[in-house]
This record gives sequence, C-alpha cells and structure tokens, in this order.
Amino acid sequence: SWPDEEVRVLSLASSARAGGGGGGACSWAADVPWLAMATHPAVLVMMFASFSFHVVAFFVMHWTPTFVTHVLGEELRQSTAVQALPWMLMYVVAVASGTMSDFAGARLGIRQARKLVCAVGLFAAAPMLLLLPGARSSSELYAINALVLMTSGFSRGGFSINHLDIGPAYAGVLQGYAGTMGNLAGIAATRVPGALLSLDPSDRAVWSTMASGLALLSVAAGVLFVAFAEGEVIFREHPKLYGSEGSDDAAAEREMEGVEMAEIGGLYGAAGKGAGGRSPGAADDESYSDTASVESVNLLRGRN
Repeated sequence: SWPDEEVRVLSLASSARAGGGGGGACSWAADVPWLAMATHPAVLVMMFASFSFHVVAFFVMHWTPTFVTHVLGEELRQSTAVQALPWMLMYVVAVASGTMSDFAGARLGIRQARKLVCAVGLFAAAPMLLLLPGARSSSELYAINALVLMTSGFSRGGFSINHLDIGPAYAGVLQGYAGTMGNLAGIAATRVPGALLSLDPSDRAVWSTMASGLALLSVAAGVLFVAFAEGEVIFREHPKLYGSEGSDDAAAEREMEGVEMAEIGGLYGAAGKGAGGRSPGAADDESYSDTASVESVNLLRGRN
C-alpha cells in the first residue's frame, strides 16, 4: 500500500543520504556546518532560551520538596496527582503554544510569531517566579508552580520548534545543541541552589535571591530571542547549490529538486520491485508514481 511504500522509500533515501548508500563512516557529517551553526546568533539565542526554560523547570522539580519540608515545615503527604498536576498543565500549554505559534505564523510571518510566543512565555514566567518564596502552604506553592511551568512552557512554542525554521535539513543537530543546553541547565539548577542553601535551607531571603535570579534569566532570554531569532531557512542541506556565490537561487532550487526527484524516483522503483510488487513507475500508474515522488521529496525537505 502507499503508506507502507512511502515509509520504505523515505527510509531508503535517509540511508543513502546519511551513509552514502552503504555502511562505514557517515559522509553527511563532514558536510554539516557545525561551527557556523554553533556560533550563529539565531542558534545561540535558541540555545539560551532552552537553557533558561530548563533551569526553571529543573529548579521547580528538584527544590520544591526542600521548600515544603524546610520552609513550610510540612510533610510531603499530598497525592502524586496533585504534585504532578503543574507538569501536566505545562505539557498541555506547550502543545497549545506550538499550535498558536503556527497559526500566528500564517498571519504575522514565522519569524515574528516565534518571537512573540517565546517572549510572552518567558516574560510572563518572571513575575510568577517572584511569587515562589512567598508561598505560605504547600497548596499555594503547587499553584504557583503551575503558573511558573505553564508560562515558561508557553515559550516552547517559540524557541523549541525554531530549529525546524532555520535549518530543517539539520534540525536534529540544532535540536542537539538546544538539548545540550538543557542538560547543562539541569546541572546548574541543582548545584548552584544547593550551594546557596547549604547553610540554611529555610531562609526565605535565599529563596528570594534565587527566584530573582531565575526571573532575570528568563527576561534576558526573552529579550535576546526577540532581538536575534530568525524564522527563515539559514542552513541548507546542499551549500554548493544553495546560496553559492554568484548563483541564482531559483535555478539552484530547480536543479536541486531535479536531483532529488531522480534520486527518490529510483529509490521508489527499487522499493516497489524489492517488495515483490509492480513498480509504481509502471506505464499504467505513471501519475501515481509522479505524485508519490513529489510528496516524498517534499517530506524529505521539510516542506510538506
């Protein structure tokens, strides 16, 4: 069937591109502009926004029990559902913010939509963070946690999908950069507060200092994202054809599409014959093959 063949073709195409059609070293890695991406302002602010979000998330996750037991003097008796509710709400808001970001992108443009959603989330998280040290009960603390996670989670509709905008061919690499910053944030969000609270974990003044620092970090990430984020493709898969000096972009686009069409067409035919069926490129099904090839190309290039 068509869905099965589509998956088969895309898998074959991915293998051919990544490994040069066989085993051994990945030749694709040699063509990845690792340094150019890691030092580009649009990538750096995406990474910083990821760092800011994850610092807040890990801080709430790791230090809420300490606040409940040492500052509020309560036992951790609340049900798991109550403690998990802020995180479930953050998940819902994050998914909704991505949908809203795409909806706004169709009207404002992707660049402006990503900036708007990210900035709203990060800016709104700052005052919520300042409320944390003033919580007087565990119920109030969990409610504030929910507000913090929902607002910061909203920002993910801006920065967390931006790698697909600026480098769809290298989205995995860009997501890896952002994910690495998330891992570093997990280290920072546990070690630094731990050092500050080592003397007296019940001191609300220390908690206020940490909350203020997180709020400033969130605002700074929002400001920088608004200033330097991009929404158009910056990093393309074939640098020799795309954006090469003195070349015509439209002609390069057509040339690249012709190469991909030929490649996918051959792979599609091989997949159909290898499965023991008729090739979709047969004369009685020519239009079907053309449609399949075009859609496969679009899927591979992130344009479907």
